Amino acid sequence: RGDLSQADRDRAQHALALDYLKAGLLDRAEDALTKLEGTAHATQAHLALLSIYERSRDWPKASVVAQKLSNSGQGSFQGRLAHYLCEEADGLDVTHHAAQVLQLLSQAMEAAPQSARARIALAKALTQLGRTQEAYSTLTGLASQVPSALPLVAPKLAALAPELQRIPETLTLLETSYAKTASLDVLNAIVAL
Repeated sequence: RGDLSQADRDRAQHALALDYLKAGLLDRAEDALTKLEGTAHATQAHLALLSIYERSRDWPKASVVAQKLSNSGQGSFQGRLAHYLCEEADGLDVTHHAAQVLQLLSQAMEAAPQSARARIALAKALTQLGRTQEAYSTLTGLASQVPSALPLVAPKLAALAPELQRIPETLTLLETSYAKTASLDVLNAIVAL
């Protein structure tokens, strides 16, 4: 073994990791893959680790690996990163972990600003925390930044508007959207208001 080059040892480690992965030995595959950090096989190792973490629903580890892949210039993993952060937040009870949930969802919004899911989840969390004005602002921000997402949030906007005395401006927002693109969800929200 002493006469093998580092590159040969890395190749052997990579092959071992793939064998473990094929055999379904995820713990051993993960151990073998993490040893490839900083080698020529790091990108393939990260992609394989991402697969393991997705399968095992280990969202914090998946987030770390997705960020490493994005940072290494291997394409954009920001949408996947946002998904992992939302999944992690979704697994927490907002009443007991409010700060952590809000931080995860804020990170998800930063990672993928066009992601409707992160903003909708943030609005839901804020509503559960009694911060309805912030929830409303989050939803209207999504509607202005990603107009195609308005049908997804129209029912929630219609529910929050009366409580916040924002019915006229909410109706204007919904009617403008409906005039551009008819949507049953938007129409139902208009009727509800």
